[in-house]
Amino acid sequence: MSERDLTGRCGTCGFFVPLRRDDAGKASGDCRLGCWPSPLYDDRTCARHKPLGQSFAGSLARKKVAGEPTRRGPRSSGPQDYEPEQRPSIP
Repeated sequence: MSERDLTGRCGTCGFFVPLRRDDAGKASGDCRLGCWPSPLYDDRTCARHKPLGQSFAGSLARKKVAGEPTRRGPRSSGPQDYEPEQRPSIP
């Protein structure tokens, strides 16, 4: 049986939990992050791949998404001397 190259795939990810192996040597299991539904095969990929032995911090960090608002500094509460205009009450 030849060794399969699973570099960058679920089979070499720290979040992949292999549960079964078929006759061809292909493993199926679960993803601890839930990126794919079960059964998950070891030749799948996702954006959260974490090679075995690496820290979990980079994979679990929130990624920037297009359209997500960005903050450039602390929010101001507006002018300090601002008072809203009083409206006349309706009888």
